[in-house]
Amino acid sequence: MESGMLREKIDEAQFVLAGIGKEWKTEGRPEEVRRAYEKLSELLDGKNYFIVTTLEDGLIFDTPLAGDRIAAPFAGEKAQEGSSERRWDEYMQWLMGTLNRKLLLLELGEGFENPSVIRWPFEKTACLNLKSCLYRVHGKFPQLPENLDGRGCSEAMDSVRWVLSVS
Repeated sequence: MESGMLREKIDEAQFVLAGIGKEWKTEGRPEEVRRAYEKLSELLDGKNYFIVTTLEDGLIFDTPLAGDRIAAPFAGEKAQEGSSERRWDEYMQWLMGTLNRKLLLLELGEGFENPSVIRWPFEKTACLNLKSCLYRVHGKFPQLPENLDGRGCSEAMDSVRWVLSVS
C-alpha cells in the first residue's frame, strides 16, 4: 500500500497509535527528522492518537505533537510533564479504550533493538483487534506476521522519508 493511502486510513480510524523507533534518530539529518515530526503532527491533527517511542533524545517533545500523548520510556528526564511510569499508565488506559474500535497502528522505524516496547505489542494489538490495521515501515525489517489476515501493510523504506512522502 502506498504512503498516499495513509491519509485515507487515518481519516477512517477512530484511534491512531504510532510507534517511533531508531530510524528517527537525528544523527546526520536533524532537519529531515524534525520535518517528519511536523508532517506526522499534521497527519494526526484532530485524531485521538497516542505515540510510543523508544528514542532517548527527547526531540519529540520539541515538536507540535501533543506531549501528553507521548510515552517515551527511555527519554528519562527529557520526557515532559510527568514521570515515564505515569505516562505509560495513561497509554495503557488509552489502549484499552481502542479494543473493538477502528484502530490504525503506525510502526515507524522500529527494528529489533527493543521489540517488547513497540514491535511485538503492536503485532499483538493488531491480532486481537479485528478492526485494526498495522502499517510497518522500516528500511530493513518491514516484515509482518501472517496472522493479520490482510489487515497489515509493510513498506521497505526509511520511515522518516516515507512520512515525508505522504501527500
